[in-house]
Amino acid sequence: VVGLKTTYGRTDMEGALCDCGTVEVASPIAATVEDIMLVYAAMAGSSPADRISLNPLPNLSSLQSVRLGRYTEWFNDVQCTDISIKCEDVLNQLEIILPELQEMRIAHIVSIGSEELTLDTRTSLALFRSFSATDYVAAQCLRRRLMYYHMEVFKKVDIIVTPTTGMTAPKIPSSSLKYGESNYEVSGYLMRFILAGNLLGLPAISVPVGHDKQGLPIGLQLIGRPWGEATILRVASAVEELRRPPTFYNVL
Repeated sequence: VVGLKTTYGRTDMEGALCDCGTVEVASPIAATVEDIMLVYAAMAGSSPADRISLNPLPNLSSLQSVRLGRYTEWFNDVQCTDISIKCEDVLNQLEIILPELQEMRIAHIVSIGSEELTLDTRTSLALFRSFSATDYVAAQCLRRRLMYYHMEVFKKVDIIVTPTTGMTAPKIPSSSLKYGESNYEVSGYLMRFILAGNLLGLPAISVPVGHDKQGLPIGLQLIGRPWGEATILRVASAVEELRRPPTFYNVL
């Protein structure tokens, strides 16, 4: 599937289960980039209070020169090398530097743990209750600094490219079907490359680019500058044409 994560504040969160955090948005998941655009256009213009909408839809055939940046450390920070190999196949040799990645992970978890009370979070309160107001303020200060680093990178490139996840779909233990599951190691690998989009409110999109040796899907993530949804949609469409999966499953 293709998944779009919009810029924070782009879509109306009214009616969402969790609508008070600073790391969440309402965005579509669909089979193709074109379907994503159609749903996104409806969502972005669905609220009278929302002054920002995608109008008109970007022309996918009008892609001009776009600069892509790749941070090699991210491509190596995966559990399964099939992921980095498939993503490498889509890109030329590009290099950027993004400092303080571990600090970003800490600021991300502190922000989520302080703002959200989902079922998973409730099972983890023993950890999150240890966060103080000082920790939260420090995380927000770090968030501003990380935003500066990323905006400096966006002076050189239009899109930051990463794998979507650090591992392919994990097995679901039979016990979790009855009791649920909270596995921070698995969650860490699945969320490893989405932290910038979440914490900094940047738009991003995941596009299928292949499968691992077990046949599980692998995605390539494109992260854009704030309000840059049109650009990442155009590039996602181009990637989709290059790496269209041989088999589509009708989810209906």
